[in-house]
Amino acid sequence: MNNRLDQNMAFLKSFIKTIIPSKVKWVLSGSTSLALQGVDVEVNDIDIVSDEFGAKELDVLLEQYCVKKLEYSPTEKYKSFYGKYRIGDVEVDVMGNFQYRLKNGGWSVFPDLDKSKVYQYGELGILVFSLEHEIKEYEAMSKHDKVVAIKRVLSWKT
Repeated sequence: MNNRLDQNMAFLKSFIKTIIPSKVKWVLSGSTSLALQGVDVEVNDIDIVSDEFGAKELDVLLEQYCVKKLEYSPTEKYKSFYGKYRIGDVEVDVMGNFQYRLKNGGWSVFPDLDKSKVYQYGELGILVFSLEHEIKEYEAMSKHDKVVAIKRVLSWKT
C-alpha cells in the first residue's frame, strides 16, 4: 500500500468510530476505494457517497474540518450535495444523491447505497461498491484510465 492510502485508512478508522453511532448510510468510493480493492490507481482524497440526509449529517459531524460547506452543487458533468473537508493531510469529499451526466445527455440515478459490500481491512469493515459496479459507473462517466485499471484486477479474479 502506498503512503496516501495508509493515511486515508488511518483517518477512516477514526471516522467510522465517529459516525457509527449516528447511523449515517455511506459508502467509500473513488481512488481510495479502488486502491483498497487492489486497483492500481493514484490515491488522492477520500470520496464518501451518501444520500441527502447522510451528507447533511456528515457535514455536521465534520463541521470543524470544513473547507467547502455542503450545498447542492450542480455542474455540467455532476450534481449532488457536495462538501469538502480537510483533516490533517487527508482531504474528504462528501457527496449526497450523487449523479453524473450520461452519454445521452440525461442523468444517472442516485447510487443505491444498499448495493454496497463490506470490504474487510484488518478489523475494520468498510462499505464499498464492488469493482463490477464501479466499472459500470466509470464507463458511463468515460473515465477510461480507471476502467482499464479495474478490468486488470477483474481479469485476475476470474
